[in-house]
Amino acid sequence: MGGIEVKKYNVALHSSTGQGVEPEYMGWQPEDIEEYLKNNPMPDDPNYSKDDMISDLTDSSGTLTFSEDLKPETLEFLEVLMNWLMYDLPKKPPIPTREELTEA
Repeated sequence: MGGIEVKKYNVALHSSTGQGVEPEYMGWQPEDIEEYLKNNPMPDDPNYSKDDMISDLTDSSGTLTFSEDLKPETLEFLEVLMNWLMYDLPKKPPIPTREELTEA
């Protein structure tokens, strides 16, 4: 049946503001997630694939929600990963300006 449905979802929120996390404004990159996964494998979950996760975190718009049928360990994994992307990801050095390049 098409149309409007009312469902329960898990919503990704900024803990300090309560605002929803909107991936389109986060700048998260698939290659950073792949790098994280090398040492932190995603839990097996028949309701959520690695490809879906990467797409959700890097190529979606609006407030990030996760289905109620995800395993608790998957939700915990996502929370830790998003915090790593937000706060712990080693930052790449900024691209130098023309002035900085000519001063060297």
